[in-house]
Amino acid sequence: MPKSTNVSGTASPPKKRVKKRPDPKPKAPAPKSQRRIDGLKKPQVRILEALSDGNWLSRAEIATKAKVDNASLTGYLGSMDVETREKNDTEWYMSLISLKFVKTKVTDENGKDVPRFAISALGKAKLK
Repeated sequence: MPKSTNVSGTASPPKKRVKKRPDPKPKAPAPKSQRRIDGLKKPQVRILEALSDGNWLSRAEIATKAKVDNASLTGYLGSMDVETREKNDTEWYMSLISLKFVKTKVTDENGKDVPRFAISALGKAKLK
């Protein structure tokens, strides 16, 4: 096989192969619930487990405890706006509020209305 030549007609030096370094060992993902409950998505199961202690929690507290993205809670948990929740339920999947697995209340904290969520008796029965 002839050597490759460059524009000036002289032979090019052979190319060196660079060894790729192995990727650093990936971090293990945070442990998530492996439970499956028929009809529910995995994040919805984790949300029910986070609420299972019976306390009223805010969206931020649920997101942290259930290891669910705060923005996706509107889909999994359900919107406080009934029209939005009904639209999302028909377009995507039923939310925990629409399924009656989670109950809601709005509390006044420092002059702001903050929605709080707790597991219902139906949600506890589904979790067992």
